Amino acid sequence: MKIKTILFIAAFVFFITGCTFTEEVSMTPVSLPEATVGKPYRVEVTINTEGGIIGGFNAPVSPSNSGLGIDVCNPNDSTKNALSCVVIQGVPKDTTQITINISGNIIPEHGVIYKVRKVFDKTYIIQVKEAE
Repeated sequence: MKIKTILFIAAFVFFITGCTFTEEVSMTPVSLPEATVGKPYRVEVTINTEGGIIGGFNAPVSPSNSGLGIDVCNPNDSTKNALSCVVIQGVPKDTTQITINISGNIIPEHGVIYKVRKVFDKTYIIQVKEAE
């Protein structure tokens, strides 16, 4: 009886802490348009949070001196979902290939018995062409 109780408790604890599923979250657009040297560039990227909150966010731009950067779509938005829409913008300086990797995770707003780890990780490549 004692062993059955211990096994039941161990199985229950394992179920609560060990059941983790990873689910990829969609982002739009699928790819980004070309940019032109010296011309303003602006594209919005939407992360489908599916009702959750973005808990971790990372978006390095390479090369860092490309002239493009990333920011939230609405700088005045102070809600917890402000990062669900980001904008890639700036004026490209050189003909090059610019890489932006947008990644992070989403925390569900409701409690669940099992863990669903929702992540987003997308690498965008922007080709910069010479002005005509």
